[in-house]
Amino acid sequence: MSNDFILQIITAILCFVSILFAIFLLFVESKNKLGNRILALFLIVRAIDASVIIYINYIAVHPALDVFRHDAGGFLQLPLLFLFVLSIIYRDFRLKRKYLLLLIPFLLSTLVAIPRYYLEYLGFRNSLFDGLPLSFEISFTYSLNFIQNLSLIVLTFVILKRYKRIMMENFSKTDNDNHRWLLQMNVISSFLFFAALIKNVHKYQENPQFIMQLRILVMTISLLFICWLVFKALMAPKLFRGIDSSLQLVNVNDGPKLFEETNESKLTLQKIEKLKTYMDHKEPYLNPELTIAELATELDINVTELSTLINHHLSQNFHLFVNQYRIHKAKELLSDVSNNYNIQEILYKVGFNSKSSFNVSFKSLTGLTPSQYKNKTL
Repeated sequence: MSNDFILQIITAILCFVSILFAIFLLFVESKNKLGNRILALFLIVRAIDASVIIYINYIAVHPALDVFRHDAGGFLQLPLLFLFVLSIIYRDFRLKRKYLLLLIPFLLSTLVAIPRYYLEYLGFRNSLFDGLPLSFEISFTYSLNFIQNLSLIVLTFVILKRYKRIMMENFSKTDNDNHRWLLQMNVISSFLFFAALIKNVHKYQENPQFIMQLRILVMTISLLFICWLVFKALMAPKLFRGIDSSLQLVNVNDGPKLFEETNESKLTLQKIEKLKTYMDHKEPYLNPELTIAELATELDINVTELSTLINHHLSQNFHLFVNQYRIHKAKELLSDVSNNYNIQEILYKVGFNSKSSFNVSFKSLTGLTPSQYKNKTL
């Protein structure tokens, strides 16, 4: 079985799976319809871009269409994944005019290619595939594509880091599956990007066997990536915890310090004491879905003010602040010989929703695992 045949088989499966899942995502009922449509469009573009490996030996396609396919595949896939990430992170995400800026690299590449690629004879176009000397257009397209895709990968990492910080400042839920799998998606996208980059660097060198092996590797990983990505998207109702796009990180330099003897600092101390008293007596942290907005409503104070109290004056994020109370409550239950609760029951009673998160938080705050602490105190 030749490598060329293997590549065609893998590509055929990738195209079939991509189109099938794209159709499914377009019609399936979901709370994130816009995200599903963006992902479906990504799958369609990916399938069209890869399909050249199948039809190139059987169908004569107009060169202008082939140039368009090549540029669309290179310039639209990562922008679509970037928009998909935004649609999951922000529950109020909408397509806006500013996102048209993502089309600029594609439009620039198309404009540069018009004179000698879209308007000229097929013979010059063949240099894109046949290993002939690189033209200015090809060099420009690959350079622009490299800058665009690398920028989007880095920007996605930055946005995900900010998203995690906002989650920690506003939500008490300890599991962040949403952030985890989006981070995994971007890591895999980065790997595919650099693998494709290596393939393109060697594309015009006289080493067809090496290029073929790279193409098989990239196509295989792409197939696995698409299957994994769609599986995660189908799990979205269980994973999604979008945030409001208006949420901002707390500026730790805002507000007076506690040691400053001002009327404002005295008022701040009173509010902190009110917060701690409420946490001790009302135990709102027992709600695993507690958010800073809900706690602010219960305390009848502004959510931004509460966020500043916790993040700035107590030097903690909301996630850690709430978990300290949960762990303290868990310690009480673990050391109480009168109850018959096991560790699994206790972690749910105090507001955690997974054993791994409970164990990590418990050990980080006490230096012991829950089992070690229970054995030590009983």
